[in-house]
Amino acid sequence: MKALSEHTKAALLSVAVGILAGNVCAAFLFGLSYVTEIRLARPEFLLASPLIGLAVGLLTHFAGRGDELSVNAVLEGLHEPSKVVSLRTGGVVFVASLLSHLAGASVGREGVGVLLGGVCASAVARVLRVSREATRILLLAGISAGFTGTFGTPLAGLVFALEVASFGRVSYDGLLAVTVAAVASLLTTHLWPIQHASFPVGDIPALGALSASHALFAGLLFGLAGLLFLWCLRASENFARRLLPWPWTRPAVAGAVIAGLFLLTRSQTFFGLGLSTLEESFNTPLPWWLSFLKSGLTAFSLGFGFKGGEVTPLFFVGSTLGNALDGILLLPYPLLAAMGLVSVLAGVTNTPLAGVLLGMELFGAEAGIYCAIACVGSYLIVGHRGLYSAQKVGAAKSAGLRPEEGERIGALRNL
Repeated sequence: MKALSEHTKAALLSVAVGILAGNVCAAFLFGLSYVTEIRLARPEFLLASPLIGLAVGLLTHFAGRGDELSVNAVLEGLHEPSKVVSLRTGGVVFVASLLSHLAGASVGREGVGVLLGGVCASAVARVLRVSREATRILLLAGISAGFTGTFGTPLAGLVFALEVASFGRVSYDGLLAVTVAAVASLLTTHLWPIQHASFPVGDIPALGALSASHALFAGLLFGLAGLLFLWCLRASENFARRLLPWPWTRPAVAGAVIAGLFLLTRSQTFFGLGLSTLEESFNTPLPWWLSFLKSGLTAFSLGFGFKGGEVTPLFFVGSTLGNALDGILLLPYPLLAAMGLVSVLAGVTNTPLAGVLLGMELFGAEAGIYCAIACVGSYLIVGHRGLYSAQKVGAAKSAGLRPEEGERIGALRNL
């Protein structure tokens, strides 16, 4: 009865977490839209990217005080509920991410949404002084609310929260809380003047042996694209540390590169979220190299200290790679773009079920089986690697590789 009481209390408090996270995420999306419109209307802002980058570096280094300013902070809180995410961390990331987008950094928004959800959950847990177990459940609710508030996909959001802490093993003890938080967050964001993205895929062919095999092959390619991004991100982080031992200078150097790229190309295609190109991948054939260039620029931006999420740029990577497979695989390119969008995410975050549900919410139930096949292929080929170093191993993906259960991915990069 005591355990039931703790879970019931956490589920009720998850309403507050969902409302708080929904408002904070909506405010962030509103601010993100505003700074993006400024940058697109006044491209000369990109010439100031070194100064904006310096501001980001000073803010994150000194105001952040060396704290983990990413989703890993929330995952660490799940593993050790005493490690709550501070309000200061949320504020630093909120402002630094908006500045990063103003500077044209190729970063996303998902990581910010999930982190802000974790901040809201930590604040509720701290103010009400709930137990360690209730704090863990509230953090799951915060992840669910943050993901849902950012993308408008409650099913994917609640399953992402259940999957992300420990891949290969899903725990349902927080199911009620994450569901309540996702619904509360979604309804709250509907009160704001924001729109969540949607993409048309057109007619979807009936599934057969040939189309299923092509979907699996595409999933393997999407998994390889995810592996390439992970390698580029680690390489960029290591290179930045060797080149610039002072962390606060790294975003300024990255900003100088962004300004130089703009002067050379006079284009903003690869800066920021890249939503316009992402939408084009569902409507018209695009060059094959777009995916790889976006992957490299995102890894560079994040590795050199700009702040933001990784998922929306990975949507870009997956959808444009799927678009490029047109004529190679016997599936329509809008469907391949949809499969790529969700399966690169599923692979690098080790959340295949969330990827499938995200595909169904964005593209309809008929696309679900194709997204499922691609997500499974991507998930398996990524192996025991991932975007979040604090994510734990719940079950090995391969009989030949048996990492210790409960070990963090950050210690398994050689597997």
